[in-house]
Amino acid sequence: MKIFYTRKFVSLYENLPSFVKLRAEKQERIFKENIFYPSLNTEKLMPKKNNLWSFRVDMTYRVVFHFKGDSATFLYIGHHKDIYRFF
Repeated sequence: MKIFYTRKFVSLYENLPSFVKLRAEKQERIFKENIFYPSLNTEKLMPKKNNLWSFRVDMTYRVVFHFKGDSATFLYIGHHKDIYRFF
Protein backbone atom coordinates (compact mmCIF):
# COMPACT_ATOMS: atom_id res chain seq x y z
CA MET A 1 0.00 0.00 0.00
CA LYS A 2 1.40 3.37 -1.06
CA ILE A 3 0.63 6.19 1.39
CA PHE A 4 0.36 9.90 0.70
CA TYR A 5 0.01 12.60 3.36
CA THR A 6 -1.86 15.89 3.17
CA ARG A 7 -0.23 19.01 4.59
CA LYS A 8 -2.93 19.09 7.26
CA PHE A 9 -2.09 15.54 8.32
CA VAL A 10 1.63 16.33 8.54
CA SER A 11 0.94 19.46 10.59
CA LEU A 12 -1.30 17.58 13.02
CA TYR A 13 1.18 14.70 13.27
CA GLU A 14 4.07 17.03 14.10
CA ASN A 15 2.14 18.39 17.09
CA LEU A 16 1.33 15.00 18.63
CA PRO A 17 3.03 13.75 21.80
CA SER A 18 5.99 11.51 21.03
CA PHE A 19 4.34 8.38 22.48
CA VAL A 20 1.41 8.84 20.06
CA LYS A 21 3.78 9.32 17.12
CA LEU A 22 5.54 6.05 17.95
CA ARG A 23 2.25 4.20 18.16
CA ALA A 24 1.05 5.81 14.90
CA GLU A 25 4.20 4.69 13.10
CA LYS A 26 3.68 1.13 14.32
CA GLN A 27 0.07 1.12 13.19
CA GLU A 28 1.06 2.59 9.82
CA ARG A 29 3.46 -0.32 9.23
CA ILE A 30 0.60 -2.72 9.94
CA PHE A 31 -1.71 -0.69 7.70
CA LYS A 32 0.71 -0.99 4.78
CA GLU A 33 0.55 -4.77 5.05
CA ASN A 34 -3.19 -5.19 5.71
CA ILE A 35 -5.56 -2.23 5.99
CA PHE A 36 -8.14 -4.41 7.71
CA TYR A 37 -5.83 -5.97 10.31
CA PRO A 38 -7.93 -6.43 13.48
CA SER A 39 -5.89 -4.13 15.76
CA LEU A 40 -6.48 -1.24 13.36
CA ASN A 41 -10.24 -1.46 13.77
CA THR A 42 -10.63 0.06 10.28
CA GLU A 43 -14.10 1.43 9.62
CA LYS A 44 -15.92 3.53 7.06
CA LEU A 45 -17.08 6.87 8.43
CA MET A 46 -20.56 8.30 8.07
CA PRO A 47 -21.89 9.45 5.75
CA LYS A 48 -20.62 6.53 3.74
CA LYS A 49 -20.96 8.42 0.44
CA ASN A 50 -17.89 10.51 1.43
CA ASN A 51 -15.71 7.40 1.16
CA LEU A 52 -13.71 8.31 4.27
CA TRP A 53 -12.25 5.66 6.53
CA SER A 54 -10.46 5.62 9.86
CA PHE A 55 -8.15 3.31 11.73
CA ARG A 56 -7.15 3.18 15.35
CA VAL A 57 -3.78 4.46 16.53
CA ASP A 58 -4.76 3.65 20.11
CA MET A 59 -7.93 3.91 22.19
CA THR A 60 -7.97 7.72 21.80
CA TYR A 61 -6.34 8.64 18.48
CA ARG A 62 -7.44 7.85 14.95
CA VAL A 63 -6.16 8.35 11.41
CA VAL A 64 -8.70 9.37 8.77
CA PHE A 65 -7.92 8.43 5.20
CA HIS A 66 -9.39 7.63 1.83
CA PHE A 67 -8.06 5.02 -0.51
CA LYS A 68 -8.24 4.05 -4.11
CA GLY A 69 -6.69 0.93 -5.52
CA ASP A 70 -3.33 0.29 -3.89
CA SER A 71 -2.83 3.78 -2.41
CA ALA A 72 -4.21 5.73 0.54
CA THR A 73 -4.13 9.39 1.47
CA PHE A 74 -3.92 10.20 5.16
CA LEU A 75 -6.05 13.27 5.84
CA TYR A 76 -6.26 13.63 9.62
CA ILE A 77 -4.74 12.31 12.82
CA GLY A 78 -6.10 13.22 16.20
CA HIS A 79 -8.57 12.50 18.96
CA HIS A 80 -11.44 10.32 17.84
CA LYS A 81 -14.03 12.78 19.19
CA ASP A 82 -12.74 15.44 16.77
CA ILE A 83 -13.08 13.40 13.57
CA TYR A 84 -16.54 14.64 12.63
CA ARG A 85 -15.72 18.25 13.49
CA PHE A 86 -12.79 18.06 11.07
CA PHE A 87 -14.87 16.83 8.13
